[in-house]
Amino acid sequence: MQEQPETLTLWILTAHNAFYGELTFVYARDEAHAREEARDWLARHQHLPQLSLTAYPNGFRVMARYLPGTALVRPEIAGETLR
Repeated sequence: MQEQPETLTLWILTAHNAFYGELTFVYARDEAHAREEARDWLARHQHLPQLSLTAYPNGFRVMARYLPGTALVRPEIAGETLR
């Protein structure tokens, strides 16, 4: 039996200090899943003491691009990343 598609939400992770910051985007089920998806990114940014993780279910505009707030994913295409 084929698994049902799943809706993932856009999450934005930021790491910064008083002078510098970086961000990345992930689509995840919830906050715990977002942290898991971004585990490697978070590990590379431990030197930046202020971390935040925010859901953007209505999407987010980055300059001239728009990131949709949700993504519909079929598990058989997504592979093990979403399991």
